[in-house]
Amino acid sequence: MKTISKLILLAIIAAVTATAFAAEVPTEKKAEFRKLVIQRNNFQRQLQTYDMQSAELLKQGKDTTKVNAKQVTIQDRMDLNQLKLETMAARYDLEIPDLPDLTKQPDNKDPKAAYGSDAFQRGRTRTMLELKRQTFYMLRSIDYSVILGKLKEN
Repeated sequence: MKTISKLILLAIIAAVTATAFAAEVPTEKKAEFRKLVIQRNNFQRQLQTYDMQSAELLKQGKDTTKVNAKQVTIQDRMDLNQLKLETMAARYDLEIPDLPDLTKQPDNKDPKAAYGSDAFQRGRTRTMLELKRQTFYMLRSIDYSVILGKLKEN
């Protein structure tokens, strides 16, 4: 019986200690965390811009390699930033806010495959997703009733 009460007391002390340490996050660490969140959101916006540029170049039949390289570079920086955020969140018990939902991110189930023989594949994948999004938007904007009405008249 004494062993159970000692275990309960030990658990209570551990919980109180963890709560006390979690509440004492230094102000400079909170500021650094906020800075990293803002930087991550900026990377997300830059990726959105490069996605649109690459899709436009692809629609024009131009080479997208330079833009794809920029996409990969920004994505790598964003990944490092995310790692720092997750480390700080775990260390200081902070919550990482969600990314702004600008576009749907590509599904990188196997990150090693993205570094295969084609170094810019991740950028091309993002480009194709943006092109797909723009194509669906264009298709939604077409008034098919007008087109079908003209076909019935002929």
